[in-house]
Formats: sequence, C-alpha cells, structure tokens
Amino acid sequence: MSLNIQWQRASLVVVDAIIVALALYVAYLLRFDNFQIPHQYESQYALVVPAFIAVRLLLFWQVNLYRGVLKYVGARELMAIFVSVTLGSALLAVANVFLVHWLPTLSTLPNPIDDPHPHFPRVPLQVLINEYVITMLAVGGVRFSRRAVLSLFSRTDSEKPARRILIVGAGDAGEAVVRQMLQATVRSFQPVAFVDDDATKQSLYIHGIPCRSRGRDW
Repeated sequence: MSLNIQWQRASLVVVDAIIVALALYVAYLLRFDNFQIPHQYESQYALVVPAFIAVRLLLFWQVNLYRGVLKYVGARELMAIFVSVTLGSALLAVANVFLVHWLPTLSTLPNPIDDPHPHFPRVPLQVLINEYVITMLAVGGVRFSRRAVLSLFSRTDSEKPARRILIVGAGDAGEAVVRQMLQATVRSFQPVAFVDDDATKQSLYIHGIPCRSRGRDW
C-alpha cells in the first residue's frame, strides 16, 4: 500500500471522528432551548462522545468506507453510509436504554430528574435522532463533495475541448457508456444524443441526454 493511500485513509478516519463529535454536540444544541446545553448534559456529552466515535468508526471500517477511491464514490458508498449509520444508531439506542441506566451517577454529572436511586442519565431520544441525521448528511457530504470539487476543477482547467459523441443504442449498454462519460473526472467526451431503433424512446431523456429514433430523425 502506497504512503499516499495510507495518508488518505488516516486523514479520512480523523475527519470522520471530528464529524461524529461535532454532530453529537450540534444534536445537543438543537435539543435544548436557545441552543444552550445544561451543565449536566455537557458533562454527559464529554463522557459518551468516545463511545459514539468508536461505534461509528468501527462500522465505517466494516463496510469498507476507508478502502474506496474517493474519486469514484457512488451508489455503493452511499448505501454503505446509510447502512452503517443506521446500524450504529440502533446499537447506540439499545445501549442507551439497557446499559447506560446501570452506570452509577458521577459527582460531575448530576441526575437531571429527582430520583431516590441516582443513576447515569440516558441520552435524550431527540439527541440520538438529531445525531443520526447530521452524521448521515455530513459523512456523505464529505465524500461526495471531494468528487464534485475534482469534477468542477477538471472542467474549468481542461484546455482541450471534449469530443461530441453520438451514442448508438439507448439500452442498458448505452446508458452505462454515458454514465461513465459523465462521471469521468476529466471530461474527454461529451454525449449529445442517443440514437435507437425503438420509436417509443423518441423525445425521452437518459441522464439528461435526449433520445432520437433512428428511423425518423436519421
């Protein structure tokens, strides 16, 4: 494995850890009025954030989010993010219900509810929901934003104009060819239209590219 790939993976792990920590903190801010977190919940955040980071990163590793090439992220990575974040939230919610309540209360973490048997307070449900949504959007956004930036700069920096291409056949093969052209970091080819014998595809669009019937238009 090259040093560059190792550095990319390590930096992505660090970025994800920061995202999870910030997502959880913002989730607490959104839970309380005036975006002010009560003292006991600030202490709670400091104690539970390592568990959130550990669960999230472990699941991200299990679904191979750190083995993909960022330049080619797509539907598979999007599904992996959805599955890992959803599963992580489910595990954290179960732990919040069945495990946290058994932890003894700490002097720095007052019990927010008058209880004759003090205990470590559970993380509010709204915090868990907020963190789930924020983490999902942020983790996905980081990966897809890099691809968008690379695509934008490759288009603006390219001096050689893309060759205009006519695609013969508007079936699965033609769609796959156009998709590869549109996803390429350096746009060397520009599909302008599909040509197909099937007249029912006349005036339809695939990936924004118009379909033309060869019998009528060509």
